[in-house]
Amino acid sequence: MRKISSLGYLLAFLIPFMVLASIQLSGFYFLIPAIFVFAIMPILDYMVGTDNSNINPEFQHKYLNKHYFKYITFVWVIVQTLVFAYICYFITVKQLSSIEWIGITISTMIINGGIGITVAHELGHKNNPTERFLAKFLLIQVGYGHFYIEHNRGHHINVSTPIDPSSAKKGQSLYAFFPQAIFGGLKSAWDLEKQRLTIKKKAIFSLHNEAIRLWLFSFILFAGITLLSSIFIGHFHMAMVLFLLTSSLLSILILEGVNYIEHYGIERKLLADGKYEKVNPTHSWNTNHIISNYLLFQLQRHSDHHMTASKRYQMLNQYEYSPQLPNGYPGMILVALVPKLWFKLMDQKLNDWKKSNENYARS
Repeated sequence: MRKISSLGYLLAFLIPFMVLASIQLSGFYFLIPAIFVFAIMPILDYMVGTDNSNINPEFQHKYLNKHYFKYITFVWVIVQTLVFAYICYFITVKQLSSIEWIGITISTMIINGGIGITVAHELGHKNNPTERFLAKFLLIQVGYGHFYIEHNRGHHINVSTPIDPSSAKKGQSLYAFFPQAIFGGLKSAWDLEKQRLTIKKKAIFSLHNEAIRLWLFSFILFAGITLLSSIFIGHFHMAMVLFLLTSSLLSILILEGVNYIEHYGIERKLLADGKYEKVNPTHSWNTNHIISNYLLFQLQRHSDHHMTASKRYQMLNQYEYSPQLPNGYPGMILVALVPKLWFKLMDQKLNDWKKSNENYARS
């Protein structure tokens, strides 16, 4: 049993600081955040190792009700928004080299997509209207507001079944998964809103449709940024448009890449009554690597999240039968980029998962 390190989750805030420092140094230094997240962090995960323990029962009530853990996600929303605004300002007033464009775009992906969507995911599952609003606000910044609809009302019901666009099949590469997840998720969100509005007898093509509202807010945000930037430089700022679209696309790809590694090849059984078995601890890939779990607010304890979606991140548990990844998400994303390497590593783990699933069913 363990006692939570409250300060560990502040690791996420190192990334915005690193981004701001890197763009002041210029040149190759723009790549520092990317190098830290995708090169140094997997090494740190390997060196520091894992923590498979759960919260000591005597501390559970204390940490469940400690507002600190909720408030740091609120602070993240403020920090991300301010850093994003500064990056857009910086792009407006500075002439960037090719390496600087690459660095600042990847840095924005890490902040808005890697960590930002993780925080949006955390807040979007809560019943508090303020937290749900903040979740949508973060998703608007990457133009992926419909994720809030599809993830909560689609993915969590259909996870690890053939009808879930966010669950990758065995033998499916990351590159084949991207179109399935992106376009399938968009269609799922639209269908869910269509179903909801039909029941309520509301117009589908209207602002009653939450997907349309969220897309509209993203358009207004991006158009507003482009307009202000264009006014400042005295002509239409096409580079800003390309930056906003590219950084948003990369943020979406990193999100769907995480979906890929979280559910690759795992299947829930179809029961005799035509329904799928209830979600259990074996239905998501997990990792207990300490460093990346702090960075990603314990998103990597994904099985428990799917069993109790509203549970706050600091309370998530590790289960004996939960299948484990050999490294944290940043490292596994790199492996997934090389399909042959991914299949060689993960298909054997899928065979082990089947045995674990059978053992869980018998327990």
